[in-house]
Amino acid sequence: MAVQNVVLFQDNPLQLTLGGQLSPINVAYQTYGTLNADKSNAVLICHALTGDAEPYFDEPNKDGWWQNFMGDGLAFDTSKYFFICSNVLGGCKGTTGPSSINPTTGKPYGSQFPNIIVQDIIKVQKAFGSFDKYIWSFTNYKKINNKLTSYKDAPSESELSIKISKDLKKRGFNFVGDTIIYSYLQAIGMINDHEKGCFCYEECC
Repeated sequence: MAVQNVVLFQDNPLQLTLGGQLSPINVAYQTYGTLNADKSNAVLICHALTGDAEPYFDEPNKDGWWQNFMGDGLAFDTSKYFFICSNVLGGCKGTTGPSSINPTTGKPYGSQFPNIIVQDIIKVQKAFGSFDKYIWSFTNYKKINNKLTSYKDAPSESELSIKISKDLKKRGFNFVGDTIIYSYLQAIGMINDHEKGCFCYEECC
């Protein structure tokens, strides 16, 4: 499973604790397991200074740094918990660091990369935050009930899915086209396209 990426602080640079700022900041991350309905099984994994965002691989002949501890039924049980691991700021394993291109010069930051401390790393993790909060912010936490009389009338995209798709692509996401996002919004219950006569309709309102 390929490492995922998201771009943060594009419009408002990260103000660093020791002075200076960074923008934009790419964050490499990986997730394992399935997030439950009430989002109570999420666990953030932090790695060592020289680590990366991949403690575990589900591919043969590849080992992560917690390969023998993560998986179904193991200490870090992916059948029970949803794990998120992001490469830290300055880590150079996908997240912005000294080897990244400085947008001002067009060359790697190198020794010009600003001084960062743990507080800056935490700011980035906090900004990365919850995808749940991000996605629901588009509707101000309100569901959209299309009140369909036939499932055949359900659209394949909407203004909302187009808007979210564009924003996700700007943040570095792939495979998030208008139709894929619309299907995702249906799946998480943000858009209720059940027929009005369906027994699930009222439950999803």
